[in-house]
Amino acid sequence: MNIRSNQKRSVQGAIRTMFAILMSMAILLGPFGTLVPKVRAEIAPAVQAADVDAAFFHRGEKVSYFFKGNQYYRLTGTNVDPGYPKALPGEWQGLPASFHSGIDAAVQDPYSNNIYFFKGNAYSAFNSVNKTAYPGYDNVTLPGGWQGLPAAFHNGIDAALDDNGSVILYKGRRHVVLKNERVVSETDIPASVLAAGPISAAFKYSNGRNYFFSGSKVARAIGFAVEPGWPNETKDVWIGIGATTAAATSTRSGETSSSPPTAANRPPPLTVNEMEHVMRWISIKRAR
Repeated sequence: MNIRSNQKRSVQGAIRTMFAILMSMAILLGPFGTLVPKVRAEIAPAVQAADVDAAFFHRGEKVSYFFKGNQYYRLTGTNVDPGYPKALPGEWQGLPASFHSGIDAAVQDPYSNNIYFFKGNAYSAFNSVNKTAYPGYDNVTLPGGWQGLPAAFHNGIDAALDDNGSVILYKGRRHVVLKNERVVSETDIPASVLAAGPISAAFKYSNGRNYFFSGSKVARAIGFAVEPGWPNETKDVWIGIGATTAAATSTRSGETSSSPPTAANRPPPLTVNEMEHVMRWISIKRAR
């Protein structure tokens, strides 16, 4: 009886070990049985979209305009005005259809007082008083009238701001300073400005500070020196401009999800003994 009992326990132990191995393999391989290591969506880092695509301070109206996707906001102080956001083109008369979503940059030129919108390799020029596009300047291919603009800037602008009588255009890690639409210098963007990541928008506010947006954060700077305690969350500074987070995407498995798996599709938990078998099996495989 003892021999049979021992044999029975041995068989049961082998079955449980095999079950534990199969379960561990199922977890490692994923539901499709691929041999590529699986990265679960719930632990993949979220892809953070930019809170602000473009922004500028309208000196005549004393308000700020923020652009995101196919909408735009008007802010008095740091709060969104009633009735906003609005869908583009809204009050921007003559804005080309290609600019109705995803404006890359916006700026009010301190020399001409015109408002410029940049999208892809083109820009549109607007009268700042009646917000109407100038005939023939509603969809101009870069460089257009921006004299001396480096070739790297011809296929698009990341951000723009006016500063001390100049327009500054940003692209990657470089920026150019223009006076009267003519380039006067090109240099690297200060590292402190890029601390939060690539610049998605920038503008000078009425307090004389420059604001640089990246992802969900905004940095405030005196000139190009970021002030202590910045960057901060955009939604905490410019009230009503909220964050948008894209679904997490696993680059290895192709799995996309914005929330963890439900109990219905999650593998059942292993028992303590089964887990011990799994850990022992993994250590043996590593030793080999």
